[in-house]
Amino acid sequence: SLEAGTATTPTCWLLGGFGTNTFSWSRNSDAHAGSFGETLTVSAFTNGDRKLVSTQDAGTCAPLATPGRTYTVTAWYKSTAQPSIFAYYRNSAGAWVYWAQSPKLPVSTDWTQASWVTPAAPSGATAISIGPGLQSSGVLTMDELALFVNG
Repeated sequence: SLEAGTATTPTCWLLGGFGTNTFSWSRNSDAHAGSFGETLTVSAFTNGDRKLVSTQDAGTCAPLATPGRTYTVTAWYKSTAQPSIFAYYRNSAGAWVYWAQSPKLPVSTDWTQASWVTPAAPSGATAISIGPGLQSSGVLTMDELALFVNG
């Protein structure tokens, strides 16, 4: 949920990314449901990405993972650029590792629900972190992120 939080960061979420880009975050009332959504604005982009992913912690917020299982990630979004959904996993040593990302999603000025099935969780995966983001300039507003275990 993006409902609880302080300043620009919803509780149990991480405003992440890397590379050379100019960006800002806003936790605001532009929500698909409830009272709050999160907006990422990338005003200048050279390389890297910016993304909202579930907190990469030791278990308070990070959902547990089962090696070999796939997960379905859903999110409501609207965007002036093509977002992707990113996935990380925590390995058996406790380190967070980049795992995979979805194909680019369509630009949408209206709320649209994205859905992506991850690859099978790697051997040794103990938890996962997921969320949408941008690898270009644009504005992405996100809400109602969900994670489902498959089979």
